[in-house]
Amino acid sequence: MVVASIELLNEAGTAAAIVYAHGASASGPWPPHDVPTRESVDEWLAAGNNPTPYAPPAAASMTKLYKSTVWRRATEAEAEIIDQQLSAAPARLRRLWDDSTILDHSAPEFSALAAGFVGAFGEARAAELLAPEM
Repeated sequence: MVVASIELLNEAGTAAAIVYAHGASASGPWPPHDVPTRESVDEWLAAGNNPTPYAPPAAASMTKLYKSTVWRRATEAEAEIIDQQLSAAPARLRRLWDDSTILDHSAPEFSALAAGFVGAFGEARAAELLAPEM
């Protein structure tokens, strides 16, 4: 395949070689009909078309947090309070905490967990303890 790419680069030009390197089939006519040529691009621009500027994809918002990070962020006294709060939590919420490795801020149960943290530590400290990291 490398030899074919080099031969195509020499015979058909850079664009054909790049398309071939990305999986175009060599079994049909070369170059494939959908590979733009310099002339076709110039005609397209002359017809009043404008290329769409590249826009990188939006960065994914961070909504997740490892539970181990919560324990690392907490002081020893805060860890005791968290442990007591979890022991008193309803079974479903407690099991979700116990069986999960990641807390997802978009999960419906997160609001109940966050409310417990706010009640125990206040809004600012709860936000620090539960701040997403990924």
